[in-house]
Amino acid sequence: MSDSIFDTIKKMLGLDPDYDPFDVELQAYINSALIALKQIGVGTGLIITGHDETFEELTDNEALVPLIKHYIYLKVKTVWDVNSLNSNTLSALKEQIVEDEWRIREENEKVIYNETNV
Repeated sequence: MSDSIFDTIKKMLGLDPDYDPFDVELQAYINSALIALKQIGVGTGLIITGHDETFEELTDNEALVPLIKHYIYLKVKTVWDVNSLNSNTLSALKEQIVEDEWRIREENEKVIYNETNV
């Protein structure tokens, strides 16, 4: 079964997928992370509009899906929980985002390189 991007990120943030008072805000944060992924060369330019869009729509590379989930979660968490995070925690999250971006690029380039040299 395909995982809904929106529902997965909400669950990772500790929110019930059916709890909707902050859906518009969360959707904007998720879409911002999806745009960032597209800018680093991963993704299809997908923009979520609700609960139907899945991680499988972003990439054919299954190895990237866990990294993408973690990356989107961290990007959303840093803006969603900004008032509850101390500066050390926020700094650590931002460092992890940079590492995730590197790992995503590396995995994506490995796939691109392998496809062009087959």
